[in-house]
Amino acid sequence: MDTPVRIGLIGYGFGGRVFHAPLLAAAPEYEFLGVVTTSPERRAQVAQDVSRPAFDSLEDLVRAGAEAVAVSTPAATHIPLVQQALELGLAVVCDKPFALDAASAVPPSNSRRSTAVR
Repeated sequence: MDTPVRIGLIGYGFGGRVFHAPLLAAAPEYEFLGVVTTSPERRAQVAQDVSRPAFDSLEDLVRAGAEAVAVSTPAATHIPLVQQALELGLAVVCDKPFALDAASAVPPSNSRRSTAVR
């Protein structure tokens, strides 16, 4: 891979802080742009832990040049966040469970089919 994928992280709870952020910051295949979180405490933690900016919204992350996003938030928030990311044209990696039931997984699947995201 010649050009690293420009990726951001949504969420900075335990999974984001302990697993995703360190991995994304260290992997040469990625240019880790920063973390979407609105928590003032977690925003400060992002700056301290990985020296990356914290973004207020997914749209702000896209404006910073993101091509992909990892979602590491509470399970009940996965579907709306994945849906929004797909609608913004981002490739998405999401923590499990992706959805709390099969029916709620359908809209993001349909969004992926209707966008250029592969």
